[in-house]
Amino acid sequence: MAVPRYGVVSGARPPGAVEPPVTLDSGITELRVHGVGGTTPDALLRDLAPRQAAGDRVAGFYRTDDLPARGDVPARHVEAYSWGGLTSRSGVRVLWLLLVPFLLANLAGWMYRGDGGERPSGPWFAWHRVTANLACLALTVNAVLVAVLIGPDLIAFQATRAGLVDHRPWLWPWQWTWVAGHGERPLVIGFALVAVGIGVLVLLALRTQSRYESVLPPWRLEGDAATAAAQADGRPRTSAADTTLTDPRFWNSARAVRRMTGAHVAAALGFLTVTFAVTARAASPQPRALAWWWVAIVVGALVLATSAAVVAGDHWAGRLAKGRLDNRPWQVAVHVTPPAGLVCAGVFALLQPQMVQTSGSLPGVNGIVAATYAALAAAVVLMALGALARRLVSKPAAKSKRLVGGPVVVTVLAAGLLNSILLSVLFTVGHTLGSFAAEPAGAPGLLAMPLPLVWAGPVLTVTLLAAIVGAILVQLPRLRGGLRSPRGFDEDYRAYAHDEEPARGGAADEAWYVSAVPRDGDTKAYQVDAPGEQKSWRRKLKWTYRLAEVRSVAAVLIWLVAVLQTAGVLVVLVWRPPVPDAWFSPNGALGKVAIFVSGLALAVLMWLLRQGWRDPARRRQLGVLWDVGTFWPRSYHPFAPPCYAERAVPDLQRRIWRLNDHGSPVVLVGHSQGAVLSAVALLPGLSRARQGTIGLVTFGNPVSWLYSWAFSGWLNPRVLDAVLRDTGGSARVVAWRNFWYPTDPIGNSVTVERPDPGRLHDECLPDPPSAWHVYGDPPPSAGGHSGYWTDARVWSKVDALSREIAPQLSSAD
Repeated sequence: MAVPRYGVVSGARPPGAVEPPVTLDSGITELRVHGVGGTTPDALLRDLAPRQAAGDRVAGFYRTDDLPARGDVPARHVEAYSWGGLTSRSGVRVLWLLLVPFLLANLAGWMYRGDGGERPSGPWFAWHRVTANLACLALTVNAVLVAVLIGPDLIAFQATRAGLVDHRPWLWPWQWTWVAGHGERPLVIGFALVAVGIGVLVLLALRTQSRYESVLPPWRLEGDAATAAAQADGRPRTSAADTTLTDPRFWNSARAVRRMTGAHVAAALGFLTVTFAVTARAASPQPRALAWWWVAIVVGALVLATSAAVVAGDHWAGRLAKGRLDNRPWQVAVHVTPPAGLVCAGVFALLQPQMVQTSGSLPGVNGIVAATYAALAAAVVLMALGALARRLVSKPAAKSKRLVGGPVVVTVLAAGLLNSILLSVLFTVGHTLGSFAAEPAGAPGLLAMPLPLVWAGPVLTVTLLAAIVGAILVQLPRLRGGLRSPRGFDEDYRAYAHDEEPARGGAADEAWYVSAVPRDGDTKAYQVDAPGEQKSWRRKLKWTYRLAEVRSVAAVLIWLVAVLQTAGVLVVLVWRPPVPDAWFSPNGALGKVAIFVSGLALAVLMWLLRQGWRDPARRRQLGVLWDVGTFWPRSYHPFAPPCYAERAVPDLQRRIWRLNDHGSPVVLVGHSQGAVLSAVALLPGLSRARQGTIGLVTFGNPVSWLYSWAFSGWLNPRVLDAVLRDTGGSARVVAWRNFWYPTDPIGNSVTVERPDPGRLHDECLPDPPSAWHVYGDPPPSAGGHSGYWTDARVWSKVDALSREIAPQLSSAD
């Protein structure tokens, strides 16, 4: 039963708690899709009790009372797709923030620039796929390495020998009588906890895959029987990165993501096995039962090498005949072999009667640290060399609006953020237990670390803060107005002096309306605000325009972080400065403050996101980058937060298809990220009904300026052209109306390869609509990114599109 926020309650009351049925007919349906912020259905429909028409409590379609006909505007059903449950509404999902480095690594893979076609291809893209996949795998191994440094090295080896685990309840496993002082049993506990951490990560990945990537997108089967049978394979083996957004199976990468998950898990366990075996033998004065050690080393090395080969060859793995990487023997090998190798390493460690008592870090771990970071650096360097070679060979456009070097700098940013977070945990644990010293260890009781790592934690944090401050300083002159007026501000402000006077409630109301700008040639003093109020309104509006231009700081910030952190790491590696007993050293005040700030920043950000998920207004400010980051499938890093679009896009396609099958034309209205989902859902022609009419209205749309800027290989003018392309035999998109404000920092114009002025209408709306307001009331404020829903100009365009569709509805009847 509908309970509108505005108007009179209507609709019959159903018996008991029975939901009234939602009838599908040939009437026009307006389908609204919200943006970031997890807008609730009642807020989106202005209805306190909307009826759920399809979907579930996580993401569903809701319907309110129909809009009645008004003059020549036809009546229409009103529905909303609420997908906020996929990314918010659950406080537990704030823990996904810990996976942000993997999210950035996954995004880096999708930032390949392409050549302007519908999808990247060729040898340069194959090189990018190989190097990006290997860099993501190296990040996974890097995370396991730091976990080894915290558990087996810092706690199980160094702290137990120095007597630092006693009387600490959180270290109770190492205080057990059958563990302490019994050979390498403390190491077994440490490596077992790392294995448990990997298992938790695997369970999280598998759980999110079943919730998000198990939804099958709809598409029509065409061609002969053999072709139709091939198309009917609901689980394509090809990665989404090797398809295109116009392919109906792009959002169906569950099998490819599962294959990558198995490879990353196997690599993590293989690396852990090799590390366990190497350090256990090095820590034993007289190693015994070497057969177990050899088995562990061989199995771990083979698993690690095979996983690296599978990850590097993912570009071709999905094309193997009969899916050899998805068959039962391969799955058994992936699930059984890595744990078996780890068990062999554990048996070898348990059979050692004693452990060395030398000072310093765990024997053999320093070489593994050097090899791991060298592998990560090699993958990034190879990626950079490929991008540089391609840029030298090819001739990019003179004025390209794409992020230069995106994959490389974002991968560097991901590596820096991962190590900043994990090393801050490492140093926090170390400072809780005692004090650090660089290798070789000095006095007994000091916790030793390789010299580069002792400096790396503070350096990464300080350079990150320096990059943020630098980006602010770069934008400061623009924000303070020292350079120029914002683009288009002066013209828009002068236009307010000529805007039409608002409709008044008779002659008695004339004196109550005033303008916030001087009126040209107007002699009525009561029709304008006081000069001081006019200046204040102009200053606020100009500041809003400037904030809309701050989005250009994104590229500056990304590059500053990557350059400063790379420079800082290179200085530490080349110069290798000793650790002095001074305030600026890692053990000094600056180092401890940097580590504290790193951990505190993460905790504060998690708290802000938690508050944002409780308060939609806050989440609109915090969730933009998060929703952009989780938009793309996990084709490069399977441990990134899940891709909500693999559920949302098929949901939209099925609903539009079903409405069209019932003869109902659809006016699809999308805001912000909902505009991106709406446009992407219409790209594959095979995912539409055979007959039907669709109109698209978007506002606050970042699909061109943000997605085409950062992900130009997959979303570019040629791809977006497919929205309006008439493929024949599919429902037709008759028009696309796009609106944006000059005060909107997120939404902007839409660019397609072959614009049809009759079907694509792109318009910048003045914000606020007018400078007029009632005397005594605050002057009109800018709507920014969220003002479209209450802007009568936008909804008059929706009415106009409904009128445009109405004749086609009549002809269809």
